[in-house]
Amino acid sequence: MFQIGALAKDVTVLESDYNMVSANMGFKYKGFFLQTEWYSRTLNKFTATGPVPITSTLDQGFYVAASYMAIPKWMELYCYGSQVWGQFNNSNEITSGVNVFPYGKWYMKLNAQVIVVNRSNVSSTFGYYVGGLKGTVLSLAASFFL
Repeated sequence: MFQIGALAKDVTVLESDYNMVSANMGFKYKGFFLQTEWYSRTLNKFTATGPVPITSTLDQGFYVAASYMAIPKWMELYCYGSQVWGQFNNSNEITSGVNVFPYGKWYMKLNAQVIVVNRSNVSSTFGYYVGGLKGTVLSLAASFFL
């Protein structure tokens, strides 16, 4: 939002009010895990270097994640999905994967996953996301926690 031209050509937003509300819940039971979250965000009261064509914008979204320890302390199956509705873009993703803990402990994890993304609304310097990404991501990873 604060990049030049984000809301209007050659205009930079300097300040804005950011109002957000969210709710989440989750539970675990005998190797099963379920979590969900919903949020709503409003941006308004823009101070900018020129005229902005909107007075406010609203985004809403949710995600649901589930996993199951198919082989206790060794293999976890998981899936999650999210959806965001916004004034400028709707986006969603669905992920399914497996975590394997070869030594039955948390300090080493092998991971394989498939992510189907439609217009990612985030970017990260570490991870799989670039803003606007559309397509399927296949990943294999090994993690060591010391």
